[in-house]
Amino acid sequence: MYQLFIYTALLAEIQNIKPRIQEISVARGWTSQKELIGFFNPLNSRFQASNTGLYGFLNALSGEENSQSAAMSYALLDEANLSPIEHYWSAFMAMTDGEGERELMLGRDKFKLQIPANLRFIATINYDGTTEPLSDRVVDRAPIIVLEPKELANPIKTDNLNLLLPISAMKMNELFGNDPTIPVFEYPELSAFNRIKDILSSTGSVPGRPISISPRKEKAIRQFCGKARSIMNEDSDYFALDIAVLQQILPLIRGNGSPFSNRLETLKEELEDSGLHHSAKYLNRMIANGKEDLHTYDFFCW
Repeated sequence: MYQLFIYTALLAEIQNIKPRIQEISVARGWTSQKELIGFFNPLNSRFQASNTGLYGFLNALSGEENSQSAAMSYALLDEANLSPIEHYWSAFMAMTDGEGERELMLGRDKFKLQIPANLRFIATINYDGTTEPLSDRVVDRAPIIVLEPKELANPIKTDNLNLLLPISAMKMNELFGNDPTIPVFEYPELSAFNRIKDILSSTGSVPGRPISISPRKEKAIRQFCGKARSIMNEDSDYFALDIAVLQQILPLIRGNGSPFSNRLETLKEELEDSGLHHSAKYLNRMIANGKEDLHTYDFFCW
């Protein structure tokens, strides 16, 4: 967990947005948004904020005149899966697709908060006997980034870079956000993606429980490759897709039994043949750990 906070500190330092990050320590037993934000008390007709500080943070952000010209803001959910995320964070689930109203109802009509376009949530998790498993709903809406031990690189010194910090939310969205029109795969990416999709979803030639890749996931992978390939694919036509598969597709894998192991072996061969080496390496770890665990296979095999 110390390493995760180092990454958060670097994120704030690199973007020069330290005051715009709200750290929230999730506790066991959270069941609804009242623990995360607060609740409307009908006895005194007032909204009672929780002690996480999120309500004040959101209220301050919603008061900004133009969220697009302001810098990005982040809410960090530390130890997010000590309680089921889809319960206490349910108010924000519908906003993850970027469609519809970004308005948070906190009680009666006058108790509303407009969620600004420059707000993002980051969740840090551990995965052991003391935490809740991530539901399919959560995994389908979020990329999972695994931080390996001693993976922290030397921080970039921004003193000598010609950057005007902090970068506006509009510029960040231009650089890293979703395009209004969904990008198309380039041919090498499309061919590899379709083979991966067929191996996971096939109910005939490949044994074991099938796994479907939702349209939401495919859209997220297309958006990632559309933004990342120009800076990541210098040495390989597949590097951006490789990282997308690792963060978006492999977390969907959960199953047991020898036939399911055979499906994963087939997938590993495809990843290796397609040059998706990061995904193949992690899948190999999943297979090895699963065989030792009575043929029980899970992305979260830490």
